[in-house]
Amino acid sequence: MKKITAIAIILIVLGLIIYYFIFVFGLQTIYVYDYDTNKPVLNAQVTIDFCCLNGLGGGDITKTYFTNSSGKISFPPTNGTAGLFAQKPLKADIKKEGYYEYYFGEYLAMDPFSQKAVKVKIRKPANPQNLIVVTNIKFQSSDKADILTALAEKDLSKIKNYPSNIQTSNTDFNFPEISYSSEKGKNTSSAKIQFYGEGGIQQIAKDGYYGNLENLFAAPAQGYKQELQLEHAGQYVARLSDGKHYMKMQVFIDSVVGKVGEADYVQINFYIQPEQANKNLEFLPNHQSINL
Repeated sequence: MKKITAIAIILIVLGLIIYYFIFVFGLQTIYVYDYDTNKPVLNAQVTIDFCCLNGLGGGDITKTYFTNSSGKISFPPTNGTAGLFAQKPLKADIKKEGYYEYYFGEYLAMDPFSQKAVKVKIRKPANPQNLIVVTNIKFQSSDKADILTALAEKDLSKIKNYPSNIQTSNTDFNFPEISYSSEKGKNTSSAKIQFYGEGGIQQIAKDGYYGNLENLFAAPAQGYKQELQLEHAGQYVARLSDGKHYMKMQVFIDSVVGKVGEADYVQINFYIQPEQANKNLEFLPNHQSINL
């Protein structure tokens, strides 16, 4: 019995040692390809942002790599340190002249045993649109969005219907539920959005990393839901109530300082396609937008 126990302990120790070396010295891989040609992209700059593991360690550390002729970079699953102060890759930012910037974070916390490679396709500008960009619009649970009226009357102030306004045939969505709480340094937030008519919404990405707004070139034809639970810093694509206008948006859920539970709100950055039946949502960050 003692012999079996000793063997078991030895096997556990050996397993931990093997895991340690794989975790610290094993390599993770990212491949960067051209979206249209599917060919490797040479000399794409990939910046890996390492952050503390288990909430410990120092501040963020960034390391920059450049893809080889195969479009490949490899990097360790930590910043080279070990133990409680090891730092794991948190997100990646990919840049290449002539392409849209691409950043993501969901796939970097990979299992070092699997050694899965991440394959990313970056895109060149093709047909940028004059999207209408409206930022930092705050909605509370009693507010409604009337984007179609704002488009028709060329008046951005009418994007939001205040509580005194009645619901119109152009009301696009509202927020039946908004909740934000902060306890012991941990923030918890959620909001439900409800669309009307032929409108709907679907999620593009969580936490604003994978497939960021610039990389959504066209609104999907299907997959829209009239009600959806929103996530803080989530990114979404939506169809308005007429079923003919599309937009993409980034959502933040917060509360007025000192009034948690009393003044919870959803803050949205809108990127609206003003043309009917045009699903093209390609937009350069420095592209001239339409002024209503």
